[in-house]
Amino acid sequence: MVARTIVLLATLATPSVAVERRWAHQLGHRWRALTSSTPAAASIDHEWRDSSGACAIEFATCNAPQLKINLTGFGSASIGRPATEALGHAIARARADAGSVDALVDMTDASAASTTCILACRRFLLRHGSSLGRVAVVGKGPQLFFMRLCTRLARFRKVRVFGSQAAADRWLLEA
Repeated sequence: MVARTIVLLATLATPSVAVERRWAHQLGHRWRALTSSTPAAASIDHEWRDSSGACAIEFATCNAPQLKINLTGFGSASIGRPATEALGHAIARARADAGSVDALVDMTDASAASTTCILACRRFLLRHGSSLGRVAVVGKGPQLFFMRLCTRLARFRKVRVFGSQAAADRWLLEA
């Protein structure tokens, strides 16, 4: 009787592949969240878009949290708010240490942003800015000049602005 109980408990503790597939199919993303580790559950890969612009964010926590943001067109409030909120939740779920998130922000196709979008970004930086380590910003034209001016005025030490993607990648890989 004791042997049967042990076998039954072992079977219930480690479900068969067919049972796992059925649970995964029925529960969908909730099953992946239950069976995955915290870093995988904290990752996001999503694009927010409206008629004036877009913001694509990739945040993956493999060995160390990594972040890539691609901005296109005009950054409106309908893009900025949900994007910064989702990224903030992902960084909080990842429990990122201070300075552990290296980021690449591609603004080569960006034109401008609304004040509401800028305020959402500011709110994100106040809450989660300590998690950011090195940040490489890639831009061109007036955006490049404006970003360089802002980083100097704000005295950001770990933020560099580049005119090319290759130079930004080199700088991020130096660390």
